[in-house]
Amino acid sequence: MLLSLLFAFCPQDAAAAEALRPRPPAVRCRDVDACERTAERARRGLRVGLQRGLAERNWERVTRAFEPHARGFLPAAEAGRPLTAVGATFRFFDQAVPAPLERPDLVSALRSHLADWAAVDHAVIEIDAFELAEDLSRARAVLHLALNGSLPDGGRALLEADLSCELVARSKTRWTIERVLWTGGHTARGDPSAFVDVSGPRGVQWNTSAANRDLTRGLVNERVLDAPGGVNVLDWNRDDFPDLLLTRRGQASLLLLNDGRGGFERGALPLAGPAESPAVVAFVDFDGDGLEELVGGRARPLAPDRAALDLWTRVDGGWTAVEGALEFTVERGVRDLDVQALVPADFDGDGRLDLFAGVHSDARTARASGDTFAAFDGGDDLLFLHRGGLAFDERSDERGIAGRGLTRCAVPLDFDGDGDQDLLVGHDRGPDQLFENLGGGHFEARAEPALVGVSAATGSIAVEAGARAGTFEVYFAGTHSSAAGRIVGATAGLPAAVRAAVGAAGAGGRSWTVGAEGGWTPSGRGAALARAGRSWAALFVDLDNDGTRELLVQDGGSTHSARRAPDWDTYHWRQVVMDALAAHQGTPRRAITAGRERDFEGSHAGHQRDRVFVKVAGSPTGYVDAAALLRLDLERDGRSAAPIDFDGDGDLDLVLLGLRDLRLLENRTAAARFARVRLRRADARATAVGAVVTLTAGGVDRRAVVRATGGFQSALLEELHFGLGATERIERLRVAWPGGETEEWTDLPADRRLVVSEAEAEVAAQALTAWPAGWALAPTDPALREIPALGVLGRKTPVLSSEGPTVLAFIGFEDAAGLPALEATAASLDATVYVVRVRPGDDGWAGVPTSGTIEQLRADADLLRASFPPDGQARLPSLFVFAADGSLRRAIGGSLDLARLEPVLASLEDEPECVPSLLRLGRRHARRGRAEAALDCFRRALAVDEDLAGAHHEVGRLWLAVGEVERGEARFAAACDLDADFAQAHYDLGVARVRLGRPAEALAPLHAAWRARGDDLAILLALGNTAALTGDHEQALEVLATAARTFPESAECFELRGLVLREIGRIEEARAHLRRALDLDGELERARETLEELGGR
Repeated sequence: MLLSLLFAFCPQDAAAAEALRPRPPAVRCRDVDACERTAERARRGLRVGLQRGLAERNWERVTRAFEPHARGFLPAAEAGRPLTAVGATFRFFDQAVPAPLERPDLVSALRSHLADWAAVDHAVIEIDAFELAEDLSRARAVLHLALNGSLPDGGRALLEADLSCELVARSKTRWTIERVLWTGGHTARGDPSAFVDVSGPRGVQWNTSAANRDLTRGLVNERVLDAPGGVNVLDWNRDDFPDLLLTRRGQASLLLLNDGRGGFERGALPLAGPAESPAVVAFVDFDGDGLEELVGGRARPLAPDRAALDLWTRVDGGWTAVEGALEFTVERGVRDLDVQALVPADFDGDGRLDLFAGVHSDARTARASGDTFAAFDGGDDLLFLHRGGLAFDERSDERGIAGRGLTRCAVPLDFDGDGDQDLLVGHDRGPDQLFENLGGGHFEARAEPALVGVSAATGSIAVEAGARAGTFEVYFAGTHSSAAGRIVGATAGLPAAVRAAVGAAGAGGRSWTVGAEGGWTPSGRGAALARAGRSWAALFVDLDNDGTRELLVQDGGSTHSARRAPDWDTYHWRQVVMDALAAHQGTPRRAITAGRERDFEGSHAGHQRDRVFVKVAGSPTGYVDAAALLRLDLERDGRSAAPIDFDGDGDLDLVLLGLRDLRLLENRTAAARFARVRLRRADARATAVGAVVTLTAGGVDRRAVVRATGGFQSALLEELHFGLGATERIERLRVAWPGGETEEWTDLPADRRLVVSEAEAEVAAQALTAWPAGWALAPTDPALREIPALGVLGRKTPVLSSEGPTVLAFIGFEDAAGLPALEATAASLDATVYVVRVRPGDDGWAGVPTSGTIEQLRADADLLRASFPPDGQARLPSLFVFAADGSLRRAIGGSLDLARLEPVLASLEDEPECVPSLLRLGRRHARRGRAEAALDCFRRALAVDEDLAGAHHEVGRLWLAVGEVERGEARFAAACDLDADFAQAHYDLGVARVRLGRPAEALAPLHAAWRARGDDLAILLALGNTAALTGDHEQALEVLATAARTFPESAECFELRGLVLREIGRIEEARAHLRRALDLDGELERARETLEELGGR
């Protein structure tokens, strides 16, 4: 299907098209390894030739990328049909082929598209389809070419093209194009104004130590760091300025309070330490007292069969934990619940907010060797129904929320228009699920064809209310992989169902329209939205306030630090094909990539860029990726994202969290009108979450749903944002409240926050609370370390110190009276402080005394341009704080109060090494046979916290693996002493004592493991065997009888029981059990030999 769609082309001149159409090979290679190896060589050859030539605009190199007799069709720049969106001009090339072009004309056509570019900043070629000849000499391929760069005026430009090609191998490393046919694409030009990174001056930074940065890089290089935390936009201190809560599982999460004056300052969280830090939180008012509660997604064990999520409420201005609020039962011994979604909504229709917790995985989940196509061994999702007074009951099973998919995300919405909140759950490696609310919070899994059988790694689900009442646009952020398409095409003998299923799994994002009655139909824009790589957060956001929401998608897997490291993607999709085939045939899965994976060093879905899909009316695809035009095409292994108007100027800025960085991006697109809508219920205990707001302005209806979450692992303000373009008045505002009541208000102003109260006739129109104009500093030059400043005595002094933090205090001569106070405060700061004099003229500082305690510098033009772009006009006074690595950590305008810098400087102190990261990296090293590296990680974790049962246990397993059993036993015993319910540690302690020849001492820890975990096959077998070794055959038989009842298909259980029966002379029973064991597994040699000895066969 993929090949036929991509190779298809329907020009008006069919004969001309046929002459140009790339030809398939006469005999196709069906060796997947050979096809993928050759496709990678072809991609490298095209990258060195065509891609590099275009990037450098080296037209001789581009010419050599084509065969001398190459023919085909590529449109020239002027042939495109112009359309506009987000302040940019797009040109689409979808007309007929006029005549075949030869090599010089093909190169000229490409050259025309880049004629007005100042530079090409990024270029990439992907091979989406690859039909290789059996002799490996040529191939028919579909290429996706993407370029972006800058224009002379500072604007941005892009070119994207799908090319159907016939490729020829001139050597193993050089492939050229013999035929080429443009099958779709566009170019675009955008204005210089867009999004600008202001993380440093606004104070939005982690205080990550060098050791933890190295740890994160190590985890990314090992491809084991996937979803560490999220972005949450909230009003923590209720001052109408949006704040940020940035979560990191097992590390120090960060609360950044908007100071209302140009940046963010650090605040205190009610977390005891990094160990309590969750990946995801919810911040909503559960009890209707007008103050939000905070829920953390960390599942805290209480007993072998009980756990709880953390919930805090505010009492007398402080935070208090509400013990027992969110307790729930777990299967005995199940630990390590990874909660990745917390979704508040009123599921049972009583007006109070309930809570859904999506559990991705737990200790039962196969990780290193899990099914790559459809995994059903995840955690049990949780549904907490709120009884009132912050008392919740977990009712997922009895209310119909069942299954063990690997939950990544969930969206509550009334999909079928019956007034109840349904639940759409997105899964990693498996089909998503729609749970229909039958009323009162009772759910039934709906067999929706759009979801059933589609195994896709859904990172998040974005929902936009459709133009027609009761309709919705739903986008599933999945995985687009060129390797998936190639491998499916090259694998011979695949059943059609498997071919379709794997093709769908790697086809990328899926877009659906949900009708007013709940029916699902493809939106028709799926092809345009699909190419989003490995996607995580997806959000519909109006980035330019024109009234049309763009689709923001965060992309990326794990990018290795070595730029040219290979990518695991091709091997991953070979395994997906085999797992899908095994599921189709009902046979056990076979891990075909295990050997390669052990020694592989590289990325997985690496070097991917974030996307922004914009609606372009009249375009062939409906949506187009315009991230490069908006300066949002960031390569950072993106994960979480959220909109935030941090400065109160009416447009939506963005905060983005990836594996490698945290960024605050200021929106500098052209100003347009807007409206904010905040809802208030008549009953303060009732929630507005789930309300649908329809705003009519300029004769156009715009709709949105109130939600408390969005994207991936993110909480959002319960406030709706509508872009209005140039419209100055709102004609009508209609609210459909949860429960079915509707109200309407008319003739409302634009550019205001509209506070809409249920059952009240008037709407409160409020101006946004905004930062003071002119003092939001935004230095952009990262090379301040290299710019020297002119000292007062005429010598050149480096601006920044590499020994520690540096503070620059820019002052004018009118601020000189404040120097004594400045000096007094500076003496107490652990930083190098400079006063930078900004001269108003040649003699402006005449008569101002110099100081001996703080070195004073005179700012030169370079320093001023870097510090106060674009014109170098200093806003005085101003304070800048730099870390020792030269990164800007805060810029404050209009103040010389150094005391405001103390929290910033404190945040620059080294944090302890992250224990969860050390444990994860150590386990990865252990799995890959790097015992010394693993041991180093575990020892460093114990240096941070010597009471880590998990670290002691991991060290014990390493000693056991290398035969140091006594040392392993000591570590296991320490782990058990620290955690009495640690079933695996008790089990390993028992095994170690058996290996040391002390089976009697092994019985107690094995019984403890059984109590903690319940009927686990490995524990029961070990306990039965150990009891038999001590001569307690009755205990052995009793334990093994339990195992046989619980695991009737376990051949080892029947074998071991037969051996024990033989020991005590119960020969007939022994024969029966040994026969049963061999029936289950004919390869059990010991059972066969013993049975033969007993004359049983």
